[in-house]
Amino acid sequence: MIHVYIETLGCPRNIVGSEIIAHYLEAKGLKVVDSPQIADVLIINTCAFIKDAELESRERIHTLRQTYPHKKIIVTGCLPERYGCNPFNHTTNIIATSQEDLNGILNAILYGDTPPVLPLHTVTRYDYLPRKRLDTYPYAYVEISRGCNRDCTFCTIPQIKGKLRSKPINSIIHEATQLIESGVKEIILVAQDLTSYGEDLYGEPRLLQLVERLAELPDLYLLRLLYLHPTDVTVELVKLVNDHPKLASYLHIPIQHVSTRILKLMGRQMSRKDIDRLLDTIARYGSSLSLRTDIIAGFPTETDTEFDDLIEFIMDSPFRHINIFPFSCEPHTLAAELPQLPKEVIDDRTSILTEIAREKAAAINSRLVGSTLEVIIDEPIEVNTFRAHSEYECPEVDTTIYVEGDTQPGSIEKVKVITTFDYEINAKLLA
Repeated sequence: MIHVYIETLGCPRNIVGSEIIAHYLEAKGLKVVDSPQIADVLIINTCAFIKDAELESRERIHTLRQTYPHKKIIVTGCLPERYGCNPFNHTTNIIATSQEDLNGILNAILYGDTPPVLPLHTVTRYDYLPRKRLDTYPYAYVEISRGCNRDCTFCTIPQIKGKLRSKPINSIIHEATQLIESGVKEIILVAQDLTSYGEDLYGEPRLLQLVERLAELPDLYLLRLLYLHPTDVTVELVKLVNDHPKLASYLHIPIQHVSTRILKLMGRQMSRKDIDRLLDTIARYGSSLSLRTDIIAGFPTETDTEFDDLIEFIMDSPFRHINIFPFSCEPHTLAAELPQLPKEVIDDRTSILTEIAREKAAAINSRLVGSTLEVIIDEPIEVNTFRAHSEYECPEVDTTIYVEGDTQPGSIEKVKVITTFDYEINAKLLA
């Protein structure tokens, strides 16, 4: 029996892809193992939407090649999909293929075939495929669509993943039901653009209807939404997330910037007034919500004044979780054709915003000392210490809660916050 090790780099959407690959290979008689040492074949599911992610993927592949020089390596995911070819053609025993070409991956393992990388812009359908869980966390990601129809000038996703392809509602319900029956407590919906879900299948967005259907699943504890484009966050969605007991009081809305001029250059189809109106809507109808956003520092032509406005916005905005990304100039994007800021300016602005975001998170978390939270226990860290999260934090990316006490992963517990430090909350289990 051939033993296969799968390593996932990048975002949660790749986790879903790796689990689909794992199930497919085991259904064909192979065995997926959790260590490269005992594997015959290594599969690396890569990320490459920006330079740093591509560099991380290449470095990891190089490390595995050096460590296991005689083992076959299959490179899949964004790196080969971005370039439409095998970036390692001149390296012995490395084969590249698309994440969605399951039969190509199998043939590469069995026969050493080198299939052409499937161009995802030619793929028009995305539907349910069974998954093999590769972790035991009490939360799981469900990818409701792939690809994107937006025209953000800095983004490579449409080049890599193609146009929007939504999974049918009934298929998503089936997938979520299977995960819940396996013991998953929290479903986290992901996509390149959650708010456009359904436009290709139904002629209009159907995220609201999907969320309402999922929230009806009887044994679901929590449902969380990531990657919401700000132009399509509606009053109805804000009300539903705020009011429904099974929906995490949490919205991830990447706004990227607040300068109307920069937003136009980004192709974001909104202005500063639009952002202010959205935040007013959330303040009115979603007062209990914990908000997360993404900001790009050092976008081409960003002036000192526009950067100062961004600082002021971050300090005063209701966003609790703020992810700062340095602008990455990507080939074949419109933003790459604009006059670029010097790297040292981009790095300096990124550092400044990152520190402001850290200080803001630390201040918000410090106000939780003495309060009681309901958390999901994620995994043990050491004896009687566990990683956990509440509905107000997305696991793995936001503030982490460390719980002291006698419990087990998957439990829903009440805890008391004892201390906080930056992106950490330390709590004790309540009797």
